[in-house]
Formats: sequence, structure tokens, C-alpha cells
Amino acid sequence: VSKVENQRNHPRHAHNTSGVSGVNWDKARGQWRAYITIGRKHVSLGRFPSFEEAVSARKRAEAANGFHENHGRKVQ
Repeated sequence: VSKVENQRNHPRHAHNTSGVSGVNWDKARGQWRAYITIGRKHVSLGRFPSFEEAVSARKRAEAANGFHENHGRKVQ
């Protein structure tokens, strides 16, 4: 597979605290933030009042950009 395809099937980073890749708490604004990186470009998906909305936005972006279903899952 290409490097791009391999990056789309990456495990969740060890320092991730939300449990979902591309979703974190914006302490300054008091909201959840969702983002995705596409070809070295960091794309903001928005800020959301609930964790579930941020996760949903991230999952939709993953599907739209061809990420593997295992992307961001914890490696055992």
C-alpha cells in the first residue's frame, strides 16, 4: 500500500485522552473540537457542545476521505 493509505489505517496515538482520534477538548472555549489531517493539511471540522457530535463529525470525515474502518483503534 502507499504511504497515504497506510496513514489512513493508523492506530490511536498513545497521548490521546479523548479515546477518539481527531477529537479533543478545547479548554479555552469549553467545547469539543474535531479535526482531520488530509495529505499534510490539518482540516478543522468544527467545535461542538457534545462529545458525540464531535465524534460523529470526525467519523463522517473519515468515511468521506477513504480512511480504513480500523483507523484510530487502540492496538492491543
